Amino acid sequence: MIDVAGEATASALSSYLCAFGYSVVFPQTAAQRVDGAEPTIVFLDIDRIAGSTIEIHSDVRPVVVAVTSIGEEQADAFIANGSVDTAISRPILRTEIEVLLRRIVAGNSRLHSDSRIPRKTRMFPKFQNLRVLVCRRQRR
Repeated sequence: MIDVAGEATASALSSYLCAFGYSVVFPQTAAQRVDGAEPTIVFLDIDRIAGSTIEIHSDVRPVVVAVTSIGEEQADAFIANGSVDTAISRPILRTEIEVLLRRIVAGNSRLHSDSRIPRKTRMFPKFQNLRVLVCRRQRR
């Protein structure tokens, strides 16, 4: 099920999921189940997560994916409290959906990447003897 703002985002998600063999439903047609099945993946805008109630008529909880703007930190809190399983940011990339679907199919319980782990607990690589020159172009 896809419940996101923006026609382009919804269209991209729909195209990518259909290409991987998923049947896509939108909230206005969610009452009509696809082949009598429950949704296995739900894509929700970050703004809609707090007030959402996903009806589950089976014992299997769907994978809930938050769709956020780039740099949105609210998703980390939702992942930490278990409201969502992972988050992806706009613009939606095919490769990001591909990786997510592969993790789901493989049965991975950890769907989010390390970039979603708070910086204080994340391990950064250490590069010894690395010299870097950073140049910034001044705009006029």
